[in-house]
Amino acid sequence: MITEVELLNFGVCQLINEVADNNENSPTGFFLHSDTIQFLEKTDKINIESGLAFGIEYLLSGLEDENAEEFEARILYPQMVNPATNSASTEVVEMKVGCIGEANFDYYKFEYTWEMQGGKWIFEISQTDRVLLSKEFDVGFL
Repeated sequence: MITEVELLNFGVCQLINEVADNNENSPTGFFLHSDTIQFLEKTDKINIESGLAFGIEYLLSGLEDENAEEFEARILYPQMVNPATNSASTEVVEMKVGCIGEANFDYYKFEYTWEMQGGKWIFEISQTDRVLLSKEFDVGFL
């Protein structure tokens, strides 16, 4: 069981070895995954621009029953509408598995104009309906 999540880093990041996996739970129709993330600027004020990625890095702590722990990574944002599907969303949720004592990361990358929504964006990590970490970003055309 995860008992705590420690925020290690946050802000604008660069992605290394990024790949896309089809996923209907994403507003774009796919999740982007990267082997490694490098933080370029530690900030919670994000300037919207095409190709920009921002996110969080965190450490899971807790009881090592089986070491691999399932948890939920959620990104909440102002409403966006995918013009290809006409579907609206205000969050993206991904079920993940992480190990106690290891760093994990989540990020969002602006690829389409319709994704570039200003306002509060919140990254959350939760397990069994308990929010263990919440990091807010102010996103806009700064």
